[in-house]
Amino acid sequence: MNRNRSCSQQVTKPAAYGRFGMVSAQCHQAAQVGADVLSAGGTAVDAAIAASFVSGVLEPWMSGPLGGGAMLVAHPDNHPEAILFNPKSPEALDPAQYPLEPGHRASDLFPWAAVVDGRIPWAELVAPAVTEAKQGIPLDWYSSLVIATKACELAQDPHCAQMFLDQGQWPKTTTWTMTEPRMIPQPAAACSLERLAKAGPEDFYHGDLARQILQDAAEQGVPLSADDLSKYRPEVLPALSVPSTTGYLWATPGLTGGPTLIDTWQRYQAAGVRDIAATRAALLAATAQRRQTMGHNANPSIADCTTHISVVDRDGRLVSLTQTILSVFGACLLAPRSGFLFNNGIMWFDPKPGGPNTLAPGRTCLMNVCPVVGESTAGRFALGACGGRKILPAVFQIADFLLEGCTSLEGAFGAPRIDTPEAALTIVDPRLPMAAQESLAQNGSLRMIAPSAFPVTYGSAVAVMQTADGFEGCTEPHSPWADSVGPTSVNERSKVTYLV
Repeated sequence: MNRNRSCSQQVTKPAAYGRFGMVSAQCHQAAQVGADVLSAGGTAVDAAIAASFVSGVLEPWMSGPLGGGAMLVAHPDNHPEAILFNPKSPEALDPAQYPLEPGHRASDLFPWAAVVDGRIPWAELVAPAVTEAKQGIPLDWYSSLVIATKACELAQDPHCAQMFLDQGQWPKTTTWTMTEPRMIPQPAAACSLERLAKAGPEDFYHGDLARQILQDAAEQGVPLSADDLSKYRPEVLPALSVPSTTGYLWATPGLTGGPTLIDTWQRYQAAGVRDIAATRAALLAATAQRRQTMGHNANPSIADCTTHISVVDRDGRLVSLTQTILSVFGACLLAPRSGFLFNNGIMWFDPKPGGPNTLAPGRTCLMNVCPVVGESTAGRFALGACGGRKILPAVFQIADFLLEGCTSLEGAFGAPRIDTPEAALTIVDPRLPMAAQESLAQNGSLRMIAPSAFPVTYGSAVAVMQTADGFEGCTEPHSPWADSVGPTSVNERSKVTYLV
């Protein structure tokens, strides 16, 4: 524990309340844009799309059009549906170009179909992101800090260095005396988003934008082909589900954190004891099973490298969307024509042959993303988090609080949590009651670390909930940009059907 950290400081963030729906996101402006879409009569899916594009512009280090993710869409009377858009390795990938270095471990995070009931035209959903890209990313202490953590890597790519660094090497920052933040405009991304808004989403896979991305990839040495783009299809599958004593929890299937979350919940229920020790045991056992059958171990990361958006509209439709470019700033390679950052999804494959997630051409990445939808006596909720390996523990513990009716949405987000990086070590929020700490100490050592904005110690969660009284939203108290925004009213729109 940092001896210089205040032991008496308290950080809280109240829940937001609304009458017509709610949007929660890791970036306030993304949540505001989503709420504006709901106000214009859009659905939760519409709002999530618009918020997603804005997040990619304002948090390019977290997500973007060249990333991947997963989402759940839950209609009021239907079983939730999962849409998986995991990154996929290029068909031309040659595993031989990734030789193993014996005795060393990786230094980073690891060793869509038609929209149902869309009401807002595609171009209107992309337009807010165009505006934000032209204005630029605001530089405050948080964005400057994120850039600083990757300054060495960003300096190695001239396009990244020009955008994010001063003189090609120093992190761009604000100053003490500025009344308005310094901005980082993204003109190339603005042009690409304008093209995407006008030409439609297929342009990303088959049109002029696709050709620009491929040209950028070729110049950067990325083995991406026209077939890789044109043949890419997301998976649309039924969501996984597991009952609780008060309702149900749904999660994404496939190569996401969803199957492991379901496994954790089943182990937790089978234990017959609902305490913090049982939580840790279930998390460790399910994570061990994941490593053996779905992929390889993820190293702890000090950075928060994903973003999440949760939406509920006035009809009770829920969307839980997690998206990522994997590491912070992805591959730290900026495509100069499109203005988008390349992801570094290849690092999610095990370079060692014979494993459950071995590097090979045309393979789908195993992701930590874990968007969920739940239903309990308290209400229906959409929940997710960012933070790499820390996503699963965060989502599981908050879902447990909500499903068991132990607390309100605000209370669930404010409650102390644990993190389980390895079997012999548990990271503990010092606010956890002493009896719980003593229970955990019987099976391994504890490290007391208070929650903070950076590094993100316990994952950064985002949620919305529909209750009998209306709609609520919450985000991680320590996350400086995350926020929940509700529409102030709802205008009726004629239904427009479009492809995404």
